[in-house]
Amino acid sequence: MVQHRSVLAQITAKAQGQTGLSQDRTSLAQDTTSMVQHRSVLAQITAKAHGQTGLSRDRTSLGHDTTSMVQHRSVLAQITAKAHGQTGLSRDRTSLAQDTTSMGQHRSVLAQITAKAHGQTGLSQDRTSLAQDTTSMVQHRSVLAQITAKAQGQTGLR
Repeated sequence: MVQHRSVLAQITAKAQGQTGLSQDRTSLAQDTTSMVQHRSVLAQITAKAHGQTGLSRDRTSLGHDTTSMVQHRSVLAQITAKAHGQTGLSRDRTSLAQDTTSMGQHRSVLAQITAKAHGQTGLSQDRTSLAQDTTSMVQHRSVLAQITAKAQGQTGLR
């Protein structure tokens, strides 16, 4: 993390508009390389936070790592947006709104399927309705896996 401070400072300066990112491919390739390096650093910091490496138990040290991780994520987000040719947040906000809507729709469908699996509602015996329910479950594989596990008595899903 300390070894990457120089790279982080350069990229942060660019992201804040103190210098201009060249539009040529060489500069973009350099930024992409830096992004990959930052991801590696993030992975190391995250591993430390999860106790997978010998991070000092000192809270101050952990606090520094957490702060650095947040700063790295902010820089990564800015570089990723530039790499995608997005000059402003307007497109990101529209895309985020669409993703949020999709997530809400998925949660609604998952809730309905889960409720049926829990016996809170009854699965129609009509073959057409049952086929529709089956199709929905196939499209939501993670829920289907939980339902299957419950049917086999392998988990304590309630």
